[in-house]
Amino acid sequence: MVTSRVDWHIGSKVKLRRKTLNISLYSLSYDIGISLQQLQKYESGANRIAASKLYAISKVLKVSPHFFFEGLEGVATGVEMLGGPKIIKAFNVMNKITNQKVKNKILGLIMELKV
Repeated sequence: MVTSRVDWHIGSKVKLRRKTLNISLYSLSYDIGISLQQLQKYESGANRIAASKLYAISKVLKVSPHFFFEGLEGVATGVEMLGGPKIIKAFNVMNKITNQKVKNKILGLIMELKV
């Protein structure tokens, strides 16, 4: 079987994320219901990952399925899709606000701007 660049890219992102989280091949393969050998084929790009399986992998690895496509030509990054780094900063600031009334007022103001 000929490995496509996309299959190799997605497989390498699965492997990178799995290793980042210090999850073993055995553990991930068990969690998503496939053999260890099948996961190795996914990670090498030898076998294509079905969308449903990629979704299961993303849940275990705690990332969006979009994560696996980032870096491919023509694919916007998650930050670009949201509108840039300022959106991420605003989200992080909102997350730190503990007073729900304050959060609601800020959200109300944003909704009123309709920009």
